[in-house]
Amino acid sequence: MHIPVWVAQDTGIFAKYGIEAKIFTFEGGPSALRALIGGGGQINVAAPGIPPFVAALSQGSELKAIGTYAVRHPVAMVVQDEIKRCEDLRGKKIGTPGGTGAYSEVMARGMLQSCGLSPRDVSYVNIATSARVPALATNQIDAIVLHVDQVYEAIKTKPSLHILGHMAQVLPKGWYAAYVTTGDQIRDDPKLLENVVMALMEANRFIYQNRDRTIDIGVKYTKFSRDIVEKTYDDLARIGIWPVNEGLSPDLVTAGIETEVQLGTISAAIKPT
Repeated sequence: MHIPVWVAQDTGIFAKYGIEAKIFTFEGGPSALRALIGGGGQINVAAPGIPPFVAALSQGSELKAIGTYAVRHPVAMVVQDEIKRCEDLRGKKIGTPGGTGAYSEVMARGMLQSCGLSPRDVSYVNIATSARVPALATNQIDAIVLHVDQVYEAIKTKPSLHILGHMAQVLPKGWYAAYVTTGDQIRDDPKLLENVVMALMEANRFIYQNRDRTIDIGVKYTKFSRDIVEKTYDDLARIGIWPVNEGLSPDLVTAGIETEVQLGTISAAIKPT
């Protein structure tokens, strides 16, 4: 899902645009945004999910979305065998990497709301990103929202696990993620950001045109088996998850923000416009 930056790096697309990229990974979107805002210019662009980005905007942060690497929610809630419907989540333990307000927690909240439940009806378990699949496999948690590749890995590890629902269907108007920068970065080096956006768009096109090479890169960085990466690639490519010609349209942005209001990430009184 998050592969465009690694494709741009490994195929020389970043270099083509004069970008010497250093790619960092963080435990969730809030951590990535904190590094962007407080990193003293060490981080030029972050790629958080929309919930922490919109929450930061509502608190007055001078952040700007300059692009997106997915407009739909490419995630699903995976649950233990005894959970057959949303209402069965009552009293269960839900994994929330990154804590309250992080993307996974907000998606879990969306699932709960779809059947009249709230976070008060479940127990949140704040686990490390790397512990998501092991926590399911060992019954430390009963449910968690995972990306497609992680879904396949979890079910391969414990076949009794199953998908309760795809968040693209639960929240059809949701906006998944953005490439985000600061006002200072825009003022200081707008050409760098222009090049970054062009490189990442070219990487998206490469992904669709070069299945085998993209899967090679996916295996390299995710450490998942090739069969899982192949299934994930085929699923995401089939629904056109990586944008090629479409950008951040007003309708997309507005619908995404309204979804965050609906989920309680921000209040309607302070939603960004």
